[in-house]
Amino acid sequence: MKPTKARGNNMAKLALDWIFDHRWAITPSALENIISIASRETMIDSVVDAALKSAVAEERAIAARDAEPLPGARRAEVRDGVAIIPITGPIFPRATMFSMISGATSISTLSKDLQIALDDPQVHSIVFNIDSPGGEVTGVSEFSNMIFAARGQKPMISYVYGMAASAAYWIGSAADLMILADTAEAGSIGVGPGASGTQNQE
Repeated sequence: MKPTKARGNNMAKLALDWIFDHRWAITPSALENIISIASRETMIDSVVDAALKSAVAEERAIAARDAEPLPGARRAEVRDGVAIIPITGPIFPRATMFSMISGATSISTLSKDLQIALDDPQVHSIVFNIDSPGGEVTGVSEFSNMIFAARGQKPMISYVYGMAASAAYWIGSAADLMILADTAEAGSIGVGPGASGTQNQE
């Protein structure tokens, strides 16, 4: 059954309330994009369509590469003993309606995949493949500490092929080494509330 306009408005309001109630370590443009998506009356349909497209695209991408899924992991892959953990799109504590859009990343998935890579005897090193504007603050410090505490167990490298801003830089800098591609961007350090210029000023 197609969602009614009233239901769409209600879902959009709940999503916006959730955004404004949380702190973010993310580039302003990426946060504005999230707010824009949440404001759509057709958000439910958009999420479903985006999730399906993302799943198909990810399956095709995996099939086109030599890397194989890391056993037990959710998103991590392994190639020649190197575990590759993707950190792409906005970062959220858990899988949400937003993490289904544009291939976003959740801290819960990253933590699970990192632990599996550390425990797997067939994995000798780990690469965090980063292209993210940052995300919600919750869980980022804990995951960064998890990476830092794991130093010495296996070599860990953060490779930034696109962007490592704010929360993504926070995570990436916890590894043994951070490498940037020639055209990569890194920085934009800071934490702010989920505020937008579209909010009514009191």
